[in-house]
Amino acid sequence: MAFYFYFYLMKSLFIIRHAKSNQSFLGNDFERPLNERGLRDAPEMAKRLVNKVSTIDAFISSPALRAKTTAEFFIKEYAVLTDEIIFITSLYHSPAENFYAVLKQLPNELNSVALFAHNPGITYFANELIKNVSNAYYNWLYSWQKYNLILQTDSIFADYEKYANKKYQLGESNKLEKINATLQRKDLILQLAQANTEVSFFLADMQKWIGSREQYKPPLQFTKLPEINLSDSGLVNKHPVLQFLQQQITSKEFAIKAEKAKGQPSFNLGVNTQSLDKQTHFYYGSVGINIPLFKNGVKARTQAAKFETEIAKKEFDKTQHEISTIFSQQNQLQQQSLQQLKYYQAEGLPMAESIINAAQHSYKAGDIGYIEYIQNIKDAFKIKTDYLATINSYNQTIIKLNYLLNR
Repeated sequence: MAFYFYFYLMKSLFIIRHAKSNQSFLGNDFERPLNERGLRDAPEMAKRLVNKVSTIDAFISSPALRAKTTAEFFIKEYAVLTDEIIFITSLYHSPAENFYAVLKQLPNELNSVALFAHNPGITYFANELIKNVSNAYYNWLYSWQKYNLILQTDSIFADYEKYANKKYQLGESNKLEKINATLQRKDLILQLAQANTEVSFFLADMQKWIGSREQYKPPLQFTKLPEINLSDSGLVNKHPVLQFLQQQITSKEFAIKAEKAKGQPSFNLGVNTQSLDKQTHFYYGSVGINIPLFKNGVKARTQAAKFETEIAKKEFDKTQHEISTIFSQQNQLQQQSLQQLKYYQAEGLPMAESIINAAQHSYKAGDIGYIEYIQNIKDAFKIKTDYLATINSYNQTIIKLNYLLNR
């Protein structure tokens, strides 16, 4: 059983995977019950949630027996009537989009909701939320760092504009240099406005996902996420989509066994006792055998179940190949970005600072003209801009890898 706590559009959402189910059950998967461990763990987890959260406004569940039973343990702890559970069929083995659809339909007056469903759908949904929030957050940080970098560039060109105007007033330069300095400032002001719009856009996107209108203050440093060790080639199989497809295969294989069992003879053995005088008892036994007379229907259903299983296996293999390809591509991007970041940190950034300092000194000393000065400053800030873009690209790659690894 797993808990996921999330705040969606200012609502407290508690996503709860059903307790352990009976995997040896050969009947319809929809009717699969909890096993002994599940029956023991569900009420314990319900008590833990009550200790953390005293009130939940609504309980929503998949109608499958194992999810329904788990939900009933929870509402018992919350002293809620059983008929108050809202059963939604689309939550049975549901993809992530079904969860979003359910949440969008919740009444506004509900401030807290407990939702009971199945893996891997729950994990898939939770991972999607984490991915979306992470993308929005790191895009916001990136846009903020770009804005600050343009602000630094503007500060340098503001000094250049003042210096160029002073030179023109003293007759030390022509009007072209003065005009060029003014144009450079105006261009940067436009860039600042655009960068500020991007900051606002990504902040709004982040606020949407975390359900808050707070005006957050970004950290001073724009750092990279921890590198992911991909030495284990089997990690990709943890992707929730593959887990979902594997679950479908297992369910269909159980269906084959169940259909085969219907075509086999079954035996009944009984022992009875009887007394004629209420004192003397005698025992007798009975043995019975049930032989299915019409096997054509069972055979046809068994063949259909086998066919469906083969389709599910082919879908699993196809999806596994697709995800493995994406996994490999993202891993290559991670390594490429790491190499680029090492260059920028060891050489690129120190070189950019040296170029700025040397250009400012040489321009004011008259050793270089304004065109060469402008080009040097722009080259230096391009290095810094590319560094920020590389960090953002690397972080987005790590976010995708974490999603693929079901983390």
